[in-house]
Amino acid sequence: LFPNWRQIEIKFQKLCNGELDRTLRFECFDWDSDGSENYIGSFDITLRQIQNLIGRKSEVQLINQQKAKKKKKSYKNSGTILFTKCEIIQEPSFIEFIRGGCEFNLMVAIDFTQSNGNPNNPTSLHYMNPYKDNYYIKAIKAVGEILSNYDTDKLFPTFGFGAKMKVSDK
Repeated sequence: LFPNWRQIEIKFQKLCNGELDRTLRFECFDWDSDGSENYIGSFDITLRQIQNLIGRKSEVQLINQQKAKKKKKSYKNSGTILFTKCEIIQEPSFIEFIRGGCEFNLMVAIDFTQSNGNPNNPTSLHYMNPYKDNYYIKAIKAVGEILSNYDTDKLFPTFGFGAKMKVSDK
């Protein structure tokens, strides 16, 4: 077997908790068409070691401990893995965008459709309770209070959609 696996992407934090020297365990299985799988072997390695292997054409040995115990000195490995690419891509945080000079403008869009019920009905998400804010108002305030601090012009365009206007005779 000479499988060529497709590239995968995984968050650095999820893979190794952001630690280049945290040990990772790779286990390799052979999948059969009947749905069963056979254990081939495994190896332990760090992300830093993987990065050092890239470009060197150095292979990592898959070791099956059970086979190694049975065959003893005649056992070499159950296969090898060649890493061909390993990239750590930095994704800037919100603060890094701000520090980098990125400008923000807060815009608000309000859903006036009837999909959430009649605004005169207290069970509707649109209900305008005179004594407390509904969920739409709470969400706009929660996000707006934070993002308004980063808005460059302090103007907040607001749009509505889905409303049916009453036609008057005037």
